[in-house]
Amino acid sequence: MSVKSLIALMGNVSDADINTYFNPMILRLAINEANFTCRVSAANLMCKVYKRAGAGKDKLRQKFSELSNE
Repeated sequence: MSVKSLIALMGNVSDADINTYFNPMILRLAINEANFTCRVSAANLMCKVYKRAGAGKDKLRQKFSELSNE
């Protein structure tokens, strides 16, 4: 449910907000070693935000690749 809510919010914010708030949050979720669900949620969010990630695309792509290899 939280992921769906965040995806809905992404449609209502600017690209600058995506880079300022969403990208860092997604990357924090992705590095949570103690919780697999956080990493799965991060991968889902990365797919939705990638087109609008701007300069953050490289970090998202790298982290997505790492998550895909788990």
